[in-house]
Amino acid sequence: MFYAVFYLFIPSLSLTTMPLIYLYVKHLSDENYAIRKRISVHFVAAALFLASTTFLIFQLNSGDRALVFSGEIEVPAAQILFLNYVLASFAIIFQVFFYSIRMFRLLYKHSVNVERFYSYKENLSLKWLKIFVGVYFFYYLFEFTVFLFKGINISESVYFSIISLHVFFVGFMGLKQRDIYKKMEAEPSYELDGNSSCQSQDENDDNTQTPLRKPAILTPEFEQEVIQKIGSLMTEKKLFLKSDLSLYDLASELDINRNYLSNIINEAMNTNFYNLINGYRIEEAKKMLVSDDFQHLSIEGIATSAGFKSRSVFYPVFKKMVGMTPAEFKKQKS
Repeated sequence: MFYAVFYLFIPSLSLTTMPLIYLYVKHLSDENYAIRKRISVHFVAAALFLASTTFLIFQLNSGDRALVFSGEIEVPAAQILFLNYVLASFAIIFQVFFYSIRMFRLLYKHSVNVERFYSYKENLSLKWLKIFVGVYFFYYLFEFTVFLFKGINISESVYFSIISLHVFFVGFMGLKQRDIYKKMEAEPSYELDGNSSCQSQDENDDNTQTPLRKPAILTPEFEQEVIQKIGSLMTEKKLFLKSDLSLYDLASELDINRNYLSNIINEAMNTNFYNLINGYRIEEAKKMLVSDDFQHLSIEGIATSAGFKSRSVFYPVFKKMVGMTPAEFKKQKS
């Protein structure tokens, strides 16, 4: 009975492992991810192997089936089943390479998007998931090597321990992981006016800030207007002091579609949201470091006062943008 379970279920379940991990990575790292019917394509190989193995087993007479279930591999039927199992093993290793490449591409794109949408990276970078995918990839390579070279003897308890650690690690980290990509509750709406430009519905409200007029295309004039508005919000409202500021927040303040805003920051301002906001924070920190009014604050106190979440984040960003540590900068200016 053990061999029946082995032949029928273990390889089929193994063929679902990498697709499930891939879909989990995609769920966390892809802003536009949604469950669709086409995800069933990822499980075609598992379904085919399960169907073929079931068919082969039930084609046997009761005597041969008993021999196969007892572990006898000399009968022709058992050899065919074993060949089917070998094919499934090669399908698994193909999946490992195929899905690992796709997952690393997703995680690389995600690291770029984090800097497009957020002014911080804590709990957003998914470094733990990169480690998990890398370890899983090398584990499967090791397992496949053991399968090819039967002379390598590995205790089943070792396999069980490795799989248990995998499950525990991804489960624990998955529970800690927060949702990364916010969904805008409502994008600002515009109406066409006589000049073929789009106008915010709040334009006639005397109590609101002068709204941005969004033309049919992103003209240089509109881009400069947005850039000036960003500068005003940073210098007057000091939005960068909000440690968890995101592109979504700035788009809401400007009453502009976040994709338009992202394009303007990336192309017209030649930077990304992460560097833009942290640039303002670093300038604020530099002023505080040399000001007598803030000498009572530690470096960590200045970091958090300037909008950074922690000293450990502040130090590398400061050194990258200024070329020296905060302590060196303070000493030099003193």
